[in-house]
Amino acid sequence: MNIYQTFNNGGSALIFAAVLAGLWRLLGDSDVTSKFLIAQVDSLFLLVFIVFFRIKMHIDDHKYFKTFDAGVSKRMYVGFLLAVAI
Repeated sequence: MNIYQTFNNGGSALIFAAVLAGLWRLLGDSDVTSKFLIAQVDSLFLLVFIVFFRIKMHIDDHKYFKTFDAGVSKRMYVGFLLAVAI
């Protein structure tokens, strides 16, 4: 595993931790009933979307970064940094 794959793993872990923290805050001390879940359905759908989309991105990026060092030029590093910055 190279450094880019390590950063990808760390970024995924941070996003999953943030999702768990948001879920913890959403549920908090409230009683989870069907009425509560219906009222918070948009937040729950967003949570599910973020988790599945991040899993998909993690798998795709992991494969891409595996071959990133083969044929790297300075242009590629600049493009990578611009993509991360934007």
